[in-house]
Amino acid sequence: PNAMHVKGATPAVGPAWKSEQAFKNRSSKAIAALRQHIVSVPLVAEIDKMVRLYRGSQWAQGAPILTATYPATYHVVALQGQPLQGAHLVAFQQCGNSLARHVLARLKLDGMPRRVSGLDVANQNTVWANISLSNSVGIAQSTPTALKTYLEQVNSERNTPHPQNDVLVKFLQVLQGGPKEIATKAMDELASPRQDWRNADGTGSLALTVAGMQVYWEAFWQQGVITPKAAAAGASSYSTRVDGLSLSAGDDGSGADVCPTTDANEYNALLVQSLGSVIRLLATWSLRASSGTGVAELS
Repeated sequence: PNAMHVKGATPAVGPAWKSEQAFKNRSSKAIAALRQHIVSVPLVAEIDKMVRLYRGSQWAQGAPILTATYPATYHVVALQGQPLQGAHLVAFQQCGNSLARHVLARLKLDGMPRRVSGLDVANQNTVWANISLSNSVGIAQSTPTALKTYLEQVNSERNTPHPQNDVLVKFLQVLQGGPKEIATKAMDELASPRQDWRNADGTGSLALTVAGMQVYWEAFWQQGVITPKAAAAGASSYSTRVDGLSLSAGDDGSGADVCPTTDANEYNALLVQSLGSVIRLLATWSLRASSGTGVAELS
């Protein structure tokens, strides 16, 4: 069984290093094409930042992870070499080992028009309300850390993100649905926050609370009190996706951009097709801007 729902590597035809280098070259050309046709300075800067962070292996700053497991240089030592979790797993399932696809996903999130209808806001609220350990991140050794990452990703995709204190409260509420030993700790923290888990101004600190709960979690994990359990199949975060930019010709509308093929040539054709959609959309916005009917750059 493939619990991570991630396709394995396709055996190379010919020297493996040549196939791998050709794949990286296609990804680099795709990113270069995007960068050349995007007129928004902030979006170009975002592309450059993603490439710089990845090349520098700056995982703590948000560098995309292009492997199914956490790198050996990952900043959280306990996760090094372990299968991806939470938002990292979702990103890998959608974008795989292609840096170009990760860049495309970020452009769709940061550069495309956000939906602002009442129905959309209601949907975002429903997604937020339904976050749970069983539906979102599962039970693993680093669940509190994975939950924080997941909450922050979902929150960042909202039209109006929740303030940090609300994210902290949600974090503790979700943990109350976990193992009873952790649920008790989370309930106590909600009722009477610890002084050493607060910011200098006295407000609750999400980072300190997550770090503290992670310590408790790992202690119970080592004792065997907490046992692993995978998240529900198909669990993923809300996404402000744009259908026309999906690399999947047979997209099911679920919001996940799953590549329908492992064939390199077919994959490349789909990527080029998707790039064409981006370029045409950007060209349309540029024309509207020059005619006074739209904005000059994406924001």
